[in-house]
Amino acid sequence: MGKSLTFATFTYPPYSIVNLEETPHLFDGMETRIALEFVRMINATYEVSVDAENEWGEIYENYTGIGILGSVAADRAVMGYGAIYLWSYEYQFVDYSIPYIRTGITCIAPRPHPLPGWLTPILPFTITLWSAVGVSIMAAALSIYFVTKATNLIPIGSHKHHIKSRYSTLWDCVFNALGLLVLQTPPDERITASRMTGPNRHVLIWLSIMFLLITSSYSSGLASILTVPRFGSPIETVNDLAYSNMHWAATHPAWIFSLREARDSRTLLLTSHFQVMTTEELSKHADIGDIAFSVERLPSGNFAVGDYIQEDDVSKRLRLMKQDIYYEHVPTITRKGSPYMEKLNKLIMHLVDTGIILKWEDQVGVVSKFLPVRIQRAISHSRRSAHDDSKIVKLQLRHIQGGLFLLVFGLSFSLLAFILELIFNKLSRI
Repeated sequence: MGKSLTFATFTYPPYSIVNLEETPHLFDGMETRIALEFVRMINATYEVSVDAENEWGEIYENYTGIGILGSVAADRAVMGYGAIYLWSYEYQFVDYSIPYIRTGITCIAPRPHPLPGWLTPILPFTITLWSAVGVSIMAAALSIYFVTKATNLIPIGSHKHHIKSRYSTLWDCVFNALGLLVLQTPPDERITASRMTGPNRHVLIWLSIMFLLITSSYSSGLASILTVPRFGSPIETVNDLAYSNMHWAATHPAWIFSLREARDSRTLLLTSHFQVMTTEELSKHADIGDIAFSVERLPSGNFAVGDYIQEDDVSKRLRLMKQDIYYEHVPTITRKGSPYMEKLNKLIMHLVDTGIILKWEDQVGVVSKFLPVRIQRAISHSRRSAHDDSKIVKLQLRHIQGGLFLLVFGLSFSLLAFILELIFNKLSRI
């Protein structure tokens, strides 16, 4: 009979877009269209209650509150909507309609940065492989040392023949093993007092073959590193986001309401990194690209993203995660025992069954009207390499920076060892 119903919402595209200052009033969105269909169905009129400062708001235990949730719980509004999820605490104060949108909450996180040039000599092998190389060097040094010692114990004629060799000490064997690693094969030594050839010559042959294979593998890996740029670990999954200690942010704590009751260590760590910021603060961080930003992955492949994210931020500094942090279902809320719930659920079932809600989201609907298509495309394609990363460049100083560091370190260490040796010899004469 024309009764006026009050809707509590705020501007959050593509769910709800409200601008009552325009002429005519701008009142649209996926959920707004459900509300407008509902008032048309029951022959009612409507008013809009907007608490843009508090957005979703919260409900206090005395049935008062702020934002959308507080307005419905306190009966200041008949219905509330705007990407509200099936939260357990709020269900004590309001009723939920049948859900009509399945949304995935994920993040657009900073792109991984190129690894520094000094890491170039290390990158061809993994930590495990470098450990294996280190063990091989020690094993080679011990093999040469003990074979040399055993050779000196072999009797020649009527007595044991002791040979002073370049492999007499363990340190000599270690340095010779390092020489084998860089294909600097030392000359083999022979027992000239007999027709028998030194056994260490055979050890050196097999060690040379082994280190040749290691060096060839390293050279191939180094060529790959110099050809294809290497980047730090990307943030792809929930584990990556949680254990990277990176902060993620949004304008309201409602983004983590669904995680409030989780008790596993990963989720607790993840929620501890969440921060609430103003739009201006988020915009500044987006220009820097130093934190992650929560977005919603909608059913038709679009994204609900704040206006503080611009196209350049996504294409140059941010990248969409592979995995959703969690998913939720979106309903409309009413006060407990609302007489409108039955008819509202009936309308929602018709809209869901016919696919109209998905059509409203799709490119002919709300998203194309109120969310910039270029940003949607930038987020969808953000997992591809940035344009600057795919350019062919000449070898530069940063590409051989690691080798130069090794040279400086080697010369400095050798000079220091030489000075210490002179000092030690001088002191030993006193």
